[in-house]
Amino acid sequence: GEVEIVAVVKAALEFVDNLAKLQRVRVVTDHLTRPFFVLGNEMLLQHVFINLFLNAIDAMPDGGSLAVSATRATGQVAVSVSDTGCGIPAEEVTRIFDPFFTRATKRAPGLDCRFATRSSSSIVAQSRSAVSRAAAATS
Repeated sequence: GEVEIVAVVKAALEFVDNLAKLQRVRVVTDHLTRPFFVLGNEMLLQHVFINLFLNAIDAMPDGGSLAVSATRATGQVAVSVSDTGCGIPAEEVTRIFDPFFTRATKRAPGLDCRFATRSSSSIVAQSRSAVSRAAAATS
């Protein structure tokens, strides 16, 4: 069904808020104000964002910044997440869309991002000089 993605992202951020504070990670949501609707499964999307935020926080053990924004352009909604963490090695960037792939050693494997949306969508990952694209479409 239809999901308000900014509310989903904010709920995921609330879930990781204490950990972010403990690790001195500053969460920036200046551009996360307008509601945007997408087709998808709210709980699965929230799980994807929680895993993404936890991975970002894990990559900043000495503190840092996690920025999250949402925009709409040409009929598409984009949620951007960036952090000041150590990044993903170029040889692993292509694996981040593999089901249950994670670099974290303290948690269970991540959720397969492809199951979060019902309509055709695109997930783009960029880590320093490496870029990987994966289309995520489910029925």
